[in-house]
Amino acid sequence: MYHSSMLADLVQESGSEQQEAIEEITSSTMDQVIEKTLERSNKDDAAMADSMFESAANRVNYLADYAASLFAHPEDYTPKEYAGPDPGKDGTWTAKVIYADGTDPDDPAVRSRLGLLANMSDMMISLCRTSGAANVYIAAPEGVHLSVSDTSGSWYENGTLKSYDPRIRAWYKKAVKEKKLVFTDGEWDANTGAYCLECAAPVYDPSGKLAAVIGTDLYLDHIQKVMEDTEEGGYHLLINEQGKAVLAPQEDAFPLSGSDRGGDLRQSRSEDLARIIQEAMDQGSTKVCQGLLDERSYYIVGTSIPTTGWVLVSAFDKETADKPSALLMEQNRKIQAKAQKSYQEKTRHSKATATVLVLLVTFLMLVGGLYLATQIQAAMLPHIVPGFPDRTDFDIFATMDPAKEVGGDFFDYFLIDDDHLCMVMADVSGKGVPAALFMMASKIILQSVAMMGESPGQILT
Repeated sequence: MYHSSMLADLVQESGSEQQEAIEEITSSTMDQVIEKTLERSNKDDAAMADSMFESAANRVNYLADYAASLFAHPEDYTPKEYAGPDPGKDGTWTAKVIYADGTDPDDPAVRSRLGLLANMSDMMISLCRTSGAANVYIAAPEGVHLSVSDTSGSWYENGTLKSYDPRIRAWYKKAVKEKKLVFTDGEWDANTGAYCLECAAPVYDPSGKLAAVIGTDLYLDHIQKVMEDTEEGGYHLLINEQGKAVLAPQEDAFPLSGSDRGGDLRQSRSEDLARIIQEAMDQGSTKVCQGLLDERSYYIVGTSIPTTGWVLVSAFDKETADKPSALLMEQNRKIQAKAQKSYQEKTRHSKATATVLVLLVTFLMLVGGLYLATQIQAAMLPHIVPGFPDRTDFDIFATMDPAKEVGGDFFDYFLIDDDHLCMVMADVSGKGVPAALFMMASKIILQSVAMMGESPGQILT
């Protein structure tokens, strides 16, 4: 009974220690899994975005080089015909010309410029077909726009051709201002109304005067889909070289304040986010760290996009990441509580049974030693024949004849439930009453533990 009390305390103490160990190991393992997964997915998504940007840059550079050769040697090219958008050719790759308000289509300078640029129409069409680009276009300072796409009807509104002034668009102005290939922040396309980025580069004639601006649109459907289809708790931010969020989740879905959304995130109130962005810009990538975004803990990592110098930041809500671990801990606590309760009930039952039996055995030992041991052994062994009279699906019978002196060797069988039969065979060291008493106690303890429904190995342990 003393040992049973000690075991009960040990079970409770070891259960608490086990719970703490499981929590520590599970939390550590979950952190490692989240960090490796988030870092890998962030780099993969950044590589995907970089590939898209690089393809756009290659298209623009290719067309810009060709356009530069046109303006360098215009005498080598015959003016080509050009036309405006034809709604009947929707779905077909075509080149079309759109004018800005105030631009005279019959102006000799305009016609000369367009006739020269039209030499690139077939090349632009072929490039769109083979590269998967949504469009490519050329704008001239005179206010003309030569565009290749498979949409034409969208240039009309109520049957009237829209005007379009490329010179006021962000892609045109940024390329002219920086005098190099550029990527713009996201904006709504004037023709299709879709959200996109633009890649553009200026082209100059031999005198150094601006001759045209080449551009292409990058519709962000795929990137937005990647950003929106992450698991619950996961978010992406696409940051440009000025630290501004070009693409970000909706305001109610991600803890990024209004001031941060419109400004330089390297100056964000979230010091951890600002540091990740700056490190990614300086070093190319960062390790996953845990940081705060508006007082909420996140795993955060960033990877730069070489073609643009932008940064893709990925964040995952730590509370969401910890849910599986917390659920596991809660289930483990319930299982341990149930096991402890069952063990305590069985222990109380065993103590009560042991008390009665010890008193009985003590009394019988006063009557006679050897006889008593013989009777104990015989009485404790199953002796009902058949073993389970109310069961017809099986039968069982066993007997034991001591070779010499009465000892403690025994066998036992009993039903744990309707579908499980437990059989015990034991060889007890020693002879006489001590061995018989040991057998009796062992038999009771084994049966009590077995009734808890554990495996044979766990029962013996």
